[in-house]
Amino acid sequence: MNDATPGRAPLAAALTLTLLAAAATALAQDPSPAAGADDARTLFLANCAPCHGENGDGQGTTELDRPARSFRAGGFSYGNTPDAIFRTVTYGIPGTPMPAFESAFPPAQREALAAYVISLGPGLPPPPENSELVVGERAVVVRGMLPPLTDLAVPVPRGLAIGLPSGMCFEYRTDDVRLLGVRQGRFVDRTDWVGRGGTPLAPLGQVVYTLAGGAPDACWSSGAEAAAPLRAVFRGTWIRGARAGLRYELRGAEDAPLARVEEECASVASSLASGYRRSFAVRDAAQAAPLLLRALDPSGGAWESAGATGYRVRPDGRLELYLVAGSAGFRLERPEAPAHEVALDGAGVGELRVTVLVSHELAPASPEERQAFLRRVLEEVQP
Repeated sequence: MNDATPGRAPLAAALTLTLLAAAATALAQDPSPAAGADDARTLFLANCAPCHGENGDGQGTTELDRPARSFRAGGFSYGNTPDAIFRTVTYGIPGTPMPAFESAFPPAQREALAAYVISLGPGLPPPPENSELVVGERAVVVRGMLPPLTDLAVPVPRGLAIGLPSGMCFEYRTDDVRLLGVRQGRFVDRTDWVGRGGTPLAPLGQVVYTLAGGAPDACWSSGAEAAAPLRAVFRGTWIRGARAGLRYELRGAEDAPLARVEEECASVASSLASGYRRSFAVRDAAQAAPLLLRALDPSGGAWESAGATGYRVRPDGRLELYLVAGSAGFRLERPEAPAHEVALDGAGVGELRVTVLVSHELAPASPEERQAFLRRVLEEVQP
């Protein structure tokens, strides 16, 4: 088991860019490292009340596409502990109006803000039972059967869950490695951690992303003309403090090893958008033809591509963005069409990072405004 503190949820709220800029200006004028009760209330009124209301009842003045959470009612969808609420204030909630405050306020002010939010409600529920696995300052990896992420998916007997201190949980299948989806909030529960194989895992976070509805095809393929899918043979996991990931081997039709891959998953947050990043380190590539990686979800609408960056408008009206960066060993394949196929040149080694984010605001109306928004995100988030 890990050193940990139970997972908890958000203070779900939206903040306009004007308000966030004002908060950052105020912080620059008074960089006090600590925040008392009066300071926390001031921060709340300036940054949270426009959505959540002055007394936390969810009746703010900002017009939202969905109601803001009422803190007075109690309960937080993304975790019910001070640590979890602090995480939500810090990292935001992908796909919602709730922004990240990590760059706007120092830790002491975010802690005070989380405590003030809790004080508006009826109090927190008791801590979780011992069967719940909680992520603290160190990442946690657990294996077992995973339930389907959506109605389109099926149970995953050989599943893997990676929990990060940010509150993000990445779910994989390991019989042929591929990412299924991402959750935010508490980590996992299990009724029996001791018996042979253990009982199925019960993920506790809210689903914030899925790839192909939780049932994606293989994401690696051969660069040959037929683009034959490659099998990703699981070789283990790794944890380095707050970071974690997995290792696998790519094999072709003849079951011969073609390359080794170390994959890392991470959360990414900014004042404009929140999401996740997958980093791939490829070693010992044994073929001259490139390896193709399809790391983005092809379902959910076409991507408007601008080379290594692009976007699409989600059904909920928010902008979904992608950013691709890598070493010289990588090049974009067919950037005018799917734009999410990235090739390793056959140099035998390469590194690649693919970042996916969802805006906290609704999508700008015109393509020009969306490109401008993408540029603003790039200024905050290095791909």
